[in-house]
Amino acid sequence: MAEIKGFYVGVKEPVSLRRNLLESSKAIVQSLKDYEKLKLIREERHEKILEFRDKINEILTLLSCLKEHFPKHGMKEDVYVKSKTEKTKKGKTKKIDIKTDEIEKLEKDLAEIESRLVSM
Repeated sequence: MAEIKGFYVGVKEPVSLRRNLLESSKAIVQSLKDYEKLKLIREERHEKILEFRDKINEILTLLSCLKEHFPKHGMKEDVYVKSKTEKTKKGKTKKIDIKTDEIEKLEKDLAEIESRLVSM
């Protein structure tokens, strides 16, 4: 094989080409810097999540130990549940009545507006 010593290529506007290359390099370096910051933030977040899980597990174990020390007793849950459902039934019927009254009022207003539009 023949040995190629080299050749030259003419570049138009070498200064602007060099400036564009440097600006591109600068943007790439900035992007890499931002990516490294993102990696550090992700690592810190992962560490905080693990720390949070450890704290939650510790709280759960302490809570189970605390429940063991409470006295055992039976409550009448049926009475509490019945009174609670009665209250919610009463409250729901009042809310439904209010909503239907408002809907009827809005329908009347809408009919009035439509009649005005027809008369124009």
